[in-house]
Amino acid sequence: MRKSSTAVPAVDSRWGPPSYVLFDIDGTLIDSQGAGGAALSLALAAEFAIANPRSVPLHGQTDMGVFSQLLSLNGLDDTAENFKRLSTAYFARLPQELRRRGGR
Repeated sequence: MRKSSTAVPAVDSRWGPPSYVLFDIDGTLIDSQGAGGAALSLALAAEFAIANPRSVPLHGQTDMGVFSQLLSLNGLDDTAENFKRLSTAYFARLPQELRRRGGR
């Protein structure tokens, strides 16, 4: 039986330092001070004219899962168009909410 190699290849220094993308779906790496939830509420209110949007728990879920639940919970169809509207509105508001709340 042949063993598979799991060795990581050496980084070629000609390309500079390696880049990494980290996904923090459970809040262990960053603390947004509630900026994500606030940005979602603002996005739902502005984009879909929902005065008091209902919310869902954010920890441990992907954005796609959260957006899908929020659309359904707030009486909206979980369509690609509504997903795009919500995500665009959310990502437009998130940087301001992070600054306002001192999230990191």
